[in-house]
Amino acid sequence: MTYVTYYPVTETSNTDYCVDSDWIPAYDIIEHDNNFVLEFDLPGFEKSDFAINIKDGVLTVSGERKEHKVEENYFNYHGRPYGSFERSFRLSDLVIEDKMKAIYKNGVLRLELPKREDAKPRTIEIE
Repeated sequence: MTYVTYYPVTETSNTDYCVDSDWIPAYDIIEHDNNFVLEFDLPGFEKSDFAINIKDGVLTVSGERKEHKVEENYFNYHGRPYGSFERSFRLSDLVIEDKMKAIYKNGVLRLELPKREDAKPRTIEIE
């Protein structure tokens, strides 16, 4: 078990441009011995529907779910929100920014944020 005194990322903003409802994808932050993982729920997206950027220690995930259009003669109900979103996180100094990886599979965007060597747990031998 690893004890962390602060989170590896701090959310800096929630921006929601969705027309019909408040929609920002849910996310989890998971800590492992060698890295942190951010997982975002983005079902129904294609890789081209979102972007991941890092600038000045801030990680930003943004994207857009397009509204589904139907013919005029059919009832059109939107049970799933649509529109643009943006989530930003300030990265801690524990993360190696240039070694991050992003994987999108089964509607989940997984960002792997590797830890610096001195941030990883270590065993201290007793003399």
